[in-house]
Amino acid sequence: SHDLKAPLHGIGQLSRWIEEDIDNKEEATSHLALMRQRIARMEKLLNDLLAYSKIGKAEEKIVRIDSKAIIQAQHDLVSSGDAFNLRLLGEFPVFETRSVPFQMVFRNLLSNAIKHHHLGNGTITIKVTEQKDKGHGRIPLHGIL
Repeated sequence: SHDLKAPLHGIGQLSRWIEEDIDNKEEATSHLALMRQRIARMEKLLNDLLAYSKIGKAEEKIVRIDSKAIIQAQHDLVSSGDAFNLRLLGEFPVFETRSVPFQMVFRNLLSNAIKHHHLGNGTITIKVTEQKDKGHGRIPLHGIL
């Protein structure tokens, strides 16, 4: 439910801005475009929630994911406005996994970083480093929040 509230909060804020800018058509149009983006994010969250509810009932397919793109999308989903910037450092891997659980982990990490920050703004940095695992090969993704 927390993940569903973030886009709704953003939509509510945008509707207030549109109300204030009703005489300024250019700004109102811009705010309406942002509102449509938030609605699309909400729809994606609901689809992911539905997919997650089916885990265990039907196995989710393993797909090729771009970790950088997914992390950026999750930041866009949980952040409202420009209060928290996302800085991504390193070469983020593209690999095969189940998409919904990967998205949920980063959505929750980013959401918690924002929610529990002592200020109302800041920068979230996620850095990818390559490490050798003793006897198990490479570990391509190691995030630091």
